[in-house]
Amino acid sequence: VDGFTENDFFQLFVDERLIELMVTETNRYATQWIEAHPETMEKPRTRVKAWTPVTTEEMKKFLGVTLLMGVIHKPTIQNYWSTDPLLHTPVFKAVMERDRYLLILKFLHFADNRQQPDQRDNNRDRLFKVRRFLSLLGERFQEVYTPRADMAVDESLMLWKGRLSFKQYLPMKRSRFGIKSFHLCESTGYVYRFEVYVGAQAATVIDEAIPEAARGMLKTEKLVIYLMGPLLTHGHNL
Repeated sequence: VDGFTENDFFQLFVDERLIELMVTETNRYATQWIEAHPETMEKPRTRVKAWTPVTTEEMKKFLGVTLLMGVIHKPTIQNYWSTDPLLHTPVFKAVMERDRYLLILKFLHFADNRQQPDQRDNNRDRLFKVRRFLSLLGERFQEVYTPRADMAVDESLMLWKGRLSFKQYLPMKRSRFGIKSFHLCESTGYVYRFEVYVGAQAATVIDEAIPEAARGMLKTEKLVIYLMGPLLTHGHNL
């Protein structure tokens, strides 16, 4: 679009609220971790001794470097700062020093660990660590764009092979193992609303959010009502 840069579009979605959340919670966790590990701070060669609170500007640089890593693939994170002529990519060092990047990555957080629900509670919010981040991002998806008439609901699988209680195995998907989410998309492919699947707990969340008249429907029907919630009665075709 004329007059808009890639950064303008990025900041439409990752706005100052999201950046401030990341800055606040990363600094909070760093303080908590350092207080809980005084023995580490006594070691002469520990990188953590160099920690200083991350700033808004630094967090934006951190995100930029991380996104660029998805475009330029290298075997390890350290390789991005390598001076080896076969691996050297000067932009990374120009934006942020390697040790500073690794420190921010170590402490990167989106929620206060002290508020974390009891892990023994089967009804706990399994997305607690990123819930606020996802909520703010989801709000922006709906605030900055008015979708056209034709909409569609589909599922997506984000590759993840680590340990996770709600990890899914879908053999028909390219990733096969990962985190499943449901998307309400416009005909252009724009994701207007999404919901991460966390197992049976998701049914309770959806039941609380949909109209009472829809609570007797099948699970898949209730999911559609839930995702379409902000657009119901607005004349869209699903």
